Amino acid sequence: MEFVTRLLRWVGIVALLSATAFGQSETASPPAGAGAQISGTVNVDGKPASGIPLLLVTSGDTTRPAAVAFSLGGVGDRTVKARAVTDSQGHYTFQGIQAAPYVVFPFSPILAPPPVVGGITAAGQVLNVKEDETVDGVDFSLSRGGIITGKVTRSDGQPAIQVSLSLTMDNQKGPSIDTATGRFSREIVTDDRGFYRAYGLNPGRYTVCTYPSQSSGYALNATFCYGSSADRAHSKLVEVAGGDEISNIDISIGPASVGYAASGRISDDDGNPVPGVNCYFYGQSDDGRMDGGMRYGALTDQNGEFQIHGLVPGHYGVSAQLDGSSGGYSDPVPFQISDSDLSNILVTVHTGSSISGIVTVEGTQDPGVLSQLPNVQLQMYSQTPGQSVFAMPVMVNPAPDGAFQASGISPGQLRISMNRLSSPPNFSVIRVEQNGAPQPNGITATAGQPVTGVQVILSYGTGSIRGIVAVPKGSLPSGSQMVISAQGIGDASPGPSKSVIADARGRFEIGGLPDAQYQMSVSLRTGSGVQSQKEQVVTVSGGQPTDVALTVPVGKQN
Repeated sequence: MEFVTRLLRWVGIVALLSATAFGQSETASPPAGAGAQISGTVNVDGKPASGIPLLLVTSGDTTRPAAVAFSLGGVGDRTVKARAVTDSQGHYTFQGIQAAPYVVFPFSPILAPPPVVGGITAAGQVLNVKEDETVDGVDFSLSRGGIITGKVTRSDGQPAIQVSLSLTMDNQKGPSIDTATGRFSREIVTDDRGFYRAYGLNPGRYTVCTYPSQSSGYALNATFCYGSSADRAHSKLVEVAGGDEISNIDISIGPASVGYAASGRISDDDGNPVPGVNCYFYGQSDDGRMDGGMRYGALTDQNGEFQIHGLVPGHYGVSAQLDGSSGGYSDPVPFQISDSDLSNILVTVHTGSSISGIVTVEGTQDPGVLSQLPNVQLQMYSQTPGQSVFAMPVMVNPAPDGAFQASGISPGQLRISMNRLSSPPNFSVIRVEQNGAPQPNGITATAGQPVTGVQVILSYGTGSIRGIVAVPKGSLPSGSQMVISAQGIGDASPGPSKSVIADARGRFEIGGLPDAQYQMSVSLRTGSGVQSQKEQVVTVSGGQPTDVALTVPVGKQN
């Protein structure tokens, strides 16, 4: 199913590109009222390239890094607004654009964009475009991508079909670059003959490994790498130069019976089975912390029983995945796989605590503002000290009068925030109180005890802070991200805080701010870390935009 989903996404994007003819570039500025215009050039190996398609995608949430605004895996909740193709001089133009944040993205899978922070293969540029604005010089430098091909076979010599592979670029010192600081990775799937082909690769050294899925019958944590039977640390690195094709990078994997099974039962506090509930599991380190991402097992049957297949020896944890309407939660249950299957794992679903309170908006009684409260989505999760396991949040929307109730709260420090992606943009959480006292470190939730007297205090604003970050020429590494933050300054407690990512020109706009003073700060994210500095204090008044000029914190390491 994972392979089919990936295939459909690729087919959808290709169909999207071919559904309409690509418009050729124009150099004339649009007349007033004709919309904005974006133009630039695409070079391949330093020369203008013709026939390169580009997409103009709405960015939507500018608090996210540019690199993740759009990826080759699918458009997601973004929308392709326009398409263009480079002319004989490598030039392209998007015309008639409405004011909005966008990502300009060259769609050419066989070419290699420079690796960017976050490790996404798509190197789009984010632009905050104003009404009737002409934006020139949005250029892209691509290179001929390298190719790695090979065959994956089973231990009996038969081809391994629909097995996924991971290609990870290593830095020049050998160890893999972490995904948070610029790892380049790409997933490939073998065909019906066991062959794979990875293309559009940047020059560098790659580790090539398989990671079979649960549905393939292979152990979930068992990887088989080129040059090593089953050990990534001793695998061979594959050197790729621009335009090279490296073949015969073959991998032999173990039999499909590799791996063990873990089975158990999910029941409530009274011992009754909990059917139709998914369980999720994860690897654990020696100290009990999550080691690796979560994976999902099968739904429990009518007796509340579940099975997890394809486990290699090691420590794991398993828990029930419950939605906010269930009123329950489950603690993670640790288990260990040695050299055999494991059974009789018992996961207990407890009745969670309830929470009730009210959402208020500070500084306004405007009926038009208060009528939007039911559209504000609060997210709540509890965490105990030292807990590293992902906590499923409980979501709730207040009633028209601001009152809210929720259940399924687990014991721990309960934190309440606003889900920005599902809430009106002009609201922000200022603080959370219980019985009139601020709770900056969260509210203590005790098993079986209702949490009452909670007040979530919001701000509502129509003001904004906009400006540009001055960047010394040539001082920023490729793929850097500039995060601009505005922290409200309050007498009794901090005011609203919002952050955005500056666009490719260093421009930014933080909207939805109430009248107040704000401490501005700039953080520069690169592959080597984060550099931050505080800037001037800015006053927002009258719900109007405030213009500022900031500087990039080059050389000031956090």
